[in-house]
Amino acid sequence: MLARVEHELELLQAARPGVVVHRDPSGQHLIELPMFPLSPGWSKPTTTALFRLPPAYPEARPDNFWSEGDLRLATGGMPTNCSPSSERLLGREWLLYSWHVTQWAPGKDDLLTYVGVIARRFELGQ
Repeated sequence: MLARVEHELELLQAARPGVVVHRDPSGQHLIELPMFPLSPGWSKPTTTALFRLPPAYPEARPDNFWSEGDLRLATGGMPTNCSPSSERLLGREWLLYSWHVTQWAPGKDDLLTYVGVIARRFELGQ
């Protein structure tokens, strides 16, 4: 793993205790964020979020993310831009969020930036 990635993972783990880094069968990294806080528009107060670190990171930005498969809106509906994942990751069912970073500067943005993208999506509560 590159020194930059190792450093960013350390920063992420310090900022969000409980973060777990998994290596998937393709050799990519899956970053698991347990107890991710949710706004009142959701069916529960926290979820586990998951994202894949692309092999060309940081030049390639992370894209899409997952939440626990049972997460719904407070109304019981399915979140927008979201569908049950066709992938079973870490032995669990997930919801896949088709949510993309619109701007990414490899020299400036980092894993904490991307976690902020996930947090902003969850703040929408839709």
